[in-house]
Amino acid sequence: MVTALLTFLMQAGVAKPLLEKIGLGGTMAVLPLAVAVSAGFGAVWTHLWTATVARGTQTVVSGSLFRSGYELLYTPIAPIKKRATKALIDIACNRIGYGLGSVLVMVIIAMVASPDAAISWVMFSATLTALASVWMIRGLHSGYVDELATSLRAGSLVLRSDEIVDATTLHTLAQTAGGLDRQRILDRVAEVRGRGDEKQHSADQIIDQLTKLRSDDPEQVSSVLVQRSLSPHLTSHMIELLGDDRYARDAYGALEKMGAKITGQLVDAMLRVESPSALRRRLPRLLRKHSNPQAIRGLCEGLRDEEFDVRYRCGHALADLQSCNPNLDLPRDEIMLAVEREMAADDTQWQNRRLGEEVAAELRSEIDALLESKRDRNLQHVFTLLSLVLDGDAIVLSLRALSSENDNLRGTSLEYLHNVLPERVRDSLWPRLTERSERQSMPAAKDSSEELLRTMQSIMGDRDRLGK
Repeated sequence: MVTALLTFLMQAGVAKPLLEKIGLGGTMAVLPLAVAVSAGFGAVWTHLWTATVARGTQTVVSGSLFRSGYELLYTPIAPIKKRATKALIDIACNRIGYGLGSVLVMVIIAMVASPDAAISWVMFSATLTALASVWMIRGLHSGYVDELATSLRAGSLVLRSDEIVDATTLHTLAQTAGGLDRQRILDRVAEVRGRGDEKQHSADQIIDQLTKLRSDDPEQVSSVLVQRSLSPHLTSHMIELLGDDRYARDAYGALEKMGAKITGQLVDAMLRVESPSALRRRLPRLLRKHSNPQAIRGLCEGLRDEEFDVRYRCGHALADLQSCNPNLDLPRDEIMLAVEREMAADDTQWQNRRLGEEVAAELRSEIDALLESKRDRNLQHVFTLLSLVLDGDAIVLSLRALSSENDNLRGTSLEYLHNVLPERVRDSLWPRLTERSERQSMPAAKDSSEELLRTMQSIMGDRDRLGK
């Protein structure tokens, strides 16, 4: 009764924590070690109580800890093989072991005359047998780990970490390719196949959308452009539609939704001289939505374009990016070189242009007005570029002040520009600035002129800021 109660307590309170801590082999080895210790005492001190302790220790540990680890040895074995194997080991081998042990005891009793000596030799033999069992359990533990790993890799065994009790099996599961689950692999294969079907469906959808985009039917083209999700593979075709007035608005909206991942294609199309002018002029407006380095480099490259409208819109796109992100890192030297190129191109354009003698005075007057308008636009572009590398607000106010009727305001603006403009830029730009100041083409109201004058004087009064 006592051994049965102790066996229950060991099984309920000790077996599981021990399996979790020292694993399957360690838990099984507790039996021979405990028997070796208790039997060793019995061999030295031959008394009834030492023999009782040795026998009781074997009974309690065998029925609790050893049994808990021993049953787990069948984990790697397939169920159909496990039934026959377990019956053979539990019944036949176990009975054979009891028989051999009984024969050994009878031999010792027959050979030793004294009962005390016989008990001592039996206990000594039990101690040696227990120590040999410890060595055998080590080999059994290694064989279990190898067989378990093989079963896991072959897919004949499926285990989940939440089903595992002992540390040995859990460690083996972790070491064996992260715990391969055959069903999980099969599910993964099915998932990959499903993705293949989805890719095929996606490819068919792209072909259908491309066919509509390349058609001459405006309704079909527009029906594709207004769709919520479009493949990046269609980007180049949508960029081409940006140059067509019929589809420009829808194409712009579709390209805007695709985000910064198409920045490279937008830059390439804008810088490609073979692209239509209308298309190239509209692309900087899209690039101003992207503040990544690739977009900034593309817009700076656009400042060297042969077409003025492209340069003009690239400058404004950079200004919009800077207004949204004042800490934007722009290449100052490159922008100043763009300003110098604009001034050089402007001088060449207006100095070399000659009207024929046969042109009527009225027609010449209209052409002059048109040319002056273009010159104003060129000057606005120059000031836009200057606002990128100088004090943007002050530069914009200066351009506005140059067209004011207020002499003080124009003078303050010229003084400010004379101080802040680099010498090379100032020398080429100055005739244009004084000419614009004299023309007074944009009269301002008195109140707004006075307010603008106070602002410009405030800027001029900040000498430290002006020096920087």
